[in-house]
Amino acid sequence: MPTIHISETNENLTIIIRPRCPKCKKEFMLNLKNYLPGKHHACYACGTVTQFDASLAEKAQRQIRDLETSTHEILERYWSE
Repeated sequence: MPTIHISETNENLTIIIRPRCPKCKKEFMLNLKNYLPGKHHACYACGTVTQFDASLAEKAQRQIRDLETSTHEILERYWSE
């Protein structure tokens, strides 16, 4: 299971995952904001290129936007009290 790190700074949500390269099995850091349809990632260790699944990337981007909206709503309610 990859490691997941979530932080919020300057009203932006950052979600970093650490998946493993399918070839050499080395972990790499991937900001889910960069996980976009049609994009790819090259492993820093062995150079293997992994194409991002378009439908999965679109789903991840929608969920990130929803989570950002919910987080902002929670913070606004917390600070308004």
